[in-house]
Amino acid sequence: WRILVLEVMQYEPPHYCGYRTAQWYDEVRPIQEKAMKTVASVWRSEATRRWLVSVAEDNADSFTRGIAIREVARGWRNDARTLAWLIEQAECPQNSEVRRVALQELARGWKANPETLPLVKRGIRSDPDSEVRAVALQELARNWRDENETLGLLQECAFADQDGEVRGVALKELARAWRGDRDVLRLLKACSVSDADDSVRVVAVREVARGDRKSVV
Repeated sequence: WRILVLEVMQYEPPHYCGYRTAQWYDEVRPIQEKAMKTVASVWRSEATRRWLVSVAEDNADSFTRGIAIREVARGWRNDARTLAWLIEQAECPQNSEVRRVALQELARGWKANPETLPLVKRGIRSDPDSEVRAVALQELARNWRDENETLGLLQECAFADQDGEVRGVALKELARAWRGDRDVLRLLKACSVSDADDSVRVVAVREVARGDRKSVV
């Protein structure tokens, strides 16, 4: 199976896709993902786990590394080595996609582990990559809604994160989980007129409007 998968991983789309263009990635990535998922489900063995770990740690392509992390997390959840390895990947300084996927899998599969929530909060507060912060925020809101710091941390990020994508995610999660909260409504209205990013203002206006429609209904 390794030869087959390696051939698939090296697949090059037709020349008209260009090289490493958006069309190229759209053609290649679903094929690579399907190949790795097939290997992980059909040949679930120690040899497969080791191969996926090596791909996650050493492959030059971030997207491929992320797929491998996800397959190890989901296929070997009960393996005693998986949790510690995922925590290590969630703190990988060289690759933001690795951190993003590892944090997401930890939040979804190891919510009760005492190390998971601090890792998620640390990702929100200090990760230099906006996509990692956005995913960490989303997982915090959906998995730890009633945790003491969750609401305040989302409000802080909605107002103060330096990246518009992160502020927008925070607003969406606040509106989804705390729609009837007056402080959240005030924050949404404030951001709808004062945020420097057009896309964030659009998100805030949309969420205020949705809340108004639901209150009327």
